[in-house]
Amino acid sequence: MGLIKQAFKFIFSPITTKGVFDSEEVVSLVDKGMSMADDAIYTKQEKARNHTKFLDWWLKYLDTTKGQNIARRELAVYSVRTYLFLVIFSCLIFKFYPEWSNQIFLITKEALLWLVAAIVTFYFGVGAFKNYTNGKNGK
Repeated sequence: MGLIKQAFKFIFSPITTKGVFDSEEVVSLVDKGMSMADDAIYTKQEKARNHTKFLDWWLKYLDTTKGQNIARRELAVYSVRTYLFLVIFSCLIFKFYPEWSNQIFLITKEALLWLVAAIVTFYFGVGAFKNYTNGKNGK
């Protein structure tokens, strides 16, 4: 019994609880809790503000990489040409070699379609994005 009594005296003595309930620390703790609760909810205003920051960053990126437009165009044109060539070639040889035609079309569809779509979207997406943002800003 003496050990439990000493433990209670130690736990609830003014020395051990002195800094726990100070008003500055309680206010700081409540402020942290409120900021955590506020950060947990993503409001429409915060979403719009973050979207605006992203759009500003994206336009700066596009202006910075203007010199790469020729390379983007070449990549887009060559990737579309290659893709179309393989599709047309697989259609032309279908009558004579249907197995080869199916394999070429399968490779075109499975391996190249996503790549061509990504390149074309990136190339044409830059212009569409600029037109969209310029039209939205009234320029």
